[in-house]
Amino acid sequence: MKKHSGFTLTELILVLAMASIIVAMGMPQLSGMVKDNRRAAEVNRFVTSLNLARTEAIKRRTTISACASTDGATCNAGADWEAGWIVFANLDGDDPPVVDAGETLIRVSPATGNDITIRGFGDFTNAISYGFDGYPRLAATSAGGRINFCDDRGVSFARAVLVSNTGRARLSTDTDADGIHEDEGNNDLTC
Repeated sequence: MKKHSGFTLTELILVLAMASIIVAMGMPQLSGMVKDNRRAAEVNRFVTSLNLARTEAIKRRTTISACASTDGATCNAGADWEAGWIVFANLDGDDPPVVDAGETLIRVSPATGNDITIRGFGDFTNAISYGFDGYPRLAATSAGGRINFCDDRGVSFARAVLVSNTGRARLSTDTDADGIHEDEGNNDLTC
């Protein structure tokens, strides 16, 4: 009689149980990594739009504005950034920015489409305008502003784009190593 080699039903169930435990242990880390990547993609997309607005303002020697937009064609003063945003040549330099006839849309960015919230603070609540010199248009006493990116994990995972009064956009950091990134005044970010 020939001896057959292979797995018994007991061995197969044991291997499947161990594999299930290993996968279950790895799922939270995978979920966190996916959320980190989504947040990073939105931050990068936003910074790219700001850099485009700044360079186009210098290149075209006119005001270029970025504003929250729900329809991809007009600025919505009451909308939050996660609804989408546009970058356009704001030829008349109106403040708050309005897309008028003859003003060219440069970039349209759709809504985030996931659980990320994007909130502007300071002079950048829902619009940013760069002058022909590449400097953002700010209130006289302002040192800049920020845009926070949050998800359902709270402030420990919040990030911000900080825009200085010279127009340079940079990412927030955790300078005091407490696990929460800080804003332009070294205060913990909020969501």
